[in-house]
Formats: sequence, C-alpha cells, structure tokens
Amino acid sequence: MTDITREPYAEWLEAALRDMVPLKPKSIALIAVTPDGSTATAYFNADSALRCTMVRSMVEDLLVDWIRVNADLIGEILRGEEDEEADP
Repeated sequence: MTDITREPYAEWLEAALRDMVPLKPKSIALIAVTPDGSTATAYFNADSALRCTMVRSMVEDLLVDWIRVNADLIGEILRGEEDEEADP
C-alpha cells in the first residue's frame, strides 16, 4: 500500500480534516481529478440530499471566486463601459 503521508496533498488533507473536526461534520465528501481529467468521489454518510447541499456550497464558492477575479469587468459592465467588441 502507498504511504499516503508522502503524497503532495497529504499536508493539505490533514489540515483540512483538522479544520473540520471541531465542526463535528455529519457528512464529508472528497472529490479527486485524475491526470486524465476523470473524477473520483468518496462520501462519508452522504445521502442524495446532503450531496446536493455539498454541490450547492461548491458552486457558491466558485461564484464568489469568479466575481472576485472579474470584479473590474463586472463593474465596467454595470457602468455601461464594456468593450462593444468583446466576446459575450
């Protein structure tokens, strides 16, 4: 068996779990993207409804990140200053 403590994500995973323990999670999800682009998922105590809740949370995180990255462009659009030739 592979020594997971030697994996590049081991320190991050341990810290993430350490941060979660005080929250007393009733459910946990783990998603991995493989080198070929496929995904693998693992769930602890997660029924369909909880999986939907987890997905919603990930989408909300993504949306907030996207807004931060594109804040200047969003501001230009809201002020009517967007480049007319820019792709939609």
